[in-house]
Amino acid sequence: MRKELTPQQLADFENSLRKDPAAQKLRELTVERTNQMGGLTLELLRLVHGVYWGEPYLLTFEEAAAVLGRPVSELMTLYDQMADEVRPVWMATPEYQKWKASQPSG
Repeated sequence: MRKELTPQQLADFENSLRKDPAAQKLRELTVERTNQMGGLTLELLRLVHGVYWGEPYLLTFEEAAAVLGRPVSELMTLYDQMADEVRPVWMATPEYQKWKASQPSG
């Protein structure tokens, strides 16, 4: 079932990103790349990560598959392709490097 966020929950999400520059950078890069990719990838991400675009909802991949009329496996492949492109770019950012340096090694 589609998870609708309250205005307070959406505001809390935005506030949490402001406190975490690495997470904010990941969102920016994800939105930028997904907008460039367009098509089904953009439709998918806008459903499963609606909050990245300021939308007050989150869908599971199963729910997105039902909305889009596509198999979950196809959507997971699209998501993974997008993430595989964004991840190395994000990991090279100063925001990520600062976050990584702040984590306990182990």
